[in-house]
Amino acid sequence: MGHPEVQVNVHNFFLIKQIVEEDNSLIAVGTFIQHCFEDEKTNEMIRGRMHEEGKDIDDYEIKFEYIASTMKLLITTVVKAPLDVNVELDYFPFRVVSAKLLVELSTFTTLDNETRLRPNLILHLLDKTNMFSIQKDQMTETKGSDFDKAKDKMDKADSYDFISPFPKVAYLYDTNKRYCPKFMITFLMVEDGMKKFVEIVAPMFLIAGMNTIHVLNPDEKVEVADYIANSATFALSVLVFLPTMVGTSRVQQVWTPNNLYIVLIFVALTLSSIPDTWAGHKGYAIAGMIIYWVSFLFPIVNSIRYLLFLRKARRKANAKHFWQGPSKNLYKASKKEIAHEFAKVEEIVYKPDDERLQMEYTVREVHKFRVLEFASVGAIARSKKKKPAGAAKLEVAV
Repeated sequence: MGHPEVQVNVHNFFLIKQIVEEDNSLIAVGTFIQHCFEDEKTNEMIRGRMHEEGKDIDDYEIKFEYIASTMKLLITTVVKAPLDVNVELDYFPFRVVSAKLLVELSTFTTLDNETRLRPNLILHLLDKTNMFSIQKDQMTETKGSDFDKAKDKMDKADSYDFISPFPKVAYLYDTNKRYCPKFMITFLMVEDGMKKFVEIVAPMFLIAGMNTIHVLNPDEKVEVADYIANSATFALSVLVFLPTMVGTSRVQQVWTPNNLYIVLIFVALTLSSIPDTWAGHKGYAIAGMIIYWVSFLFPIVNSIRYLLFLRKARRKANAKHFWQGPSKNLYKASKKEIAHEFAKVEEIVYKPDDERLQMEYTVREVHKFRVLEFASVGAIARSKKKKPAGAAKLEVAV
């Protein structure tokens, strides 16, 4: 016979401080503040269990505060969490990666092994910065847009640059067990884009120019050995850049645009290395020279594709979901009346699409999950155009 289960409503606030790079890994630095809304008995069970588990945790600083008047247990956790990095788009010289952090509030039994406590995330209805917020720099006055301020505060990684410092937020509602213990944030970043353009593409232009002079050299007295030696020098120069051009990936693919670009370069250099004394004409060498120049369409087109992707991604980001300010409806833990401010994830994911979009959320289906996400700027704008006049403001009680 299984243990009886108690669902614990948990409001989780994540203060995101910065993204740092350590040992070639991306680390999210921030603070979790969790409010567990239940009766006094359940709160004491949670606190006892957290103290017990906290004894063996070295990487987290855990602080507890029990607010008796409101029956809430407040748990503060300072974390350094590794991000899962995956390649999303590989447009040489630009490689776009997603850096994800998946957080799951685990179900656990009480110390007496009598009850299983199952955390269920609840969301603040009035302001999304009560779930996620980017910490503002209190010591430095940064000029510019919210994007620039957030980027300057967040970006502490050497090998990556933010496409947007405002992450994609998703809550994973389990349709089988009918609760939501998980949320995920995803940052889009680019790996050394302009650095690769300067360090690789520019020298490749130099090699192309020298190869052109080499092929079109009017001096007919060039020895075959010297001609081939010059061609070999160009090929070796390209080999220096090969590891950076190919990059690394968890999934190995043969025919990718990047691999085709590299094959095209070596075909061009191979044809360019054929002496006219062997072929009886310069046709092969000239064809190789032309192919080499044509190969530059790959980085040029990829740069255009990346800029279009960059523009689209940044236009989706909604700064107001992550910046706290004086006009925000900030949640105060000492308040007694809290029910009208929160709703369970379950209540939001099953609302009609239009009503949910007015709350600035969207939903998509992934296997057994209904994924609740913060709506993009474009989706919110479209929702406001469709919103009927005099629509009532929505309030949902826990």
